[in-house]
Amino acid sequence: MEERKHHKPHVSSEVINLLLESIAKEELALANILYGEGEKIEAVIEQYNYHRDGKHVSLEKLLETNESVRKTIIATIKKEMLLEFKLENVIELIKLTKHHYPH
Repeated sequence: MEERKHHKPHVSSEVINLLLESIAKEELALANILYGEGEKIEAVIEQYNYHRDGKHVSLEKLLETNESVRKTIIATIKKEMLLEFKLENVIELIKLTKHHYPH
């Protein structure tokens, strides 16, 4: 049986930069989602407290909004965890690349 050699693939700095950029863009998107959810809560609370435009927001609507935001936050946390794993993998890749292909 032929002995297999283990070759470490060379990963360019451009590829690493693209990976890091993709993580940063996803983080920005998640931040925008959370900001929007905060605005949603502020709007419904303001309507609940001040009866804006003559409309009264019921407690039921307040609780529905809260549940919707809670679900979005949970989904965002899950995505954050995946991004953390992705970042850890990129960091490992950087270490391996520098170890095997010093500049």
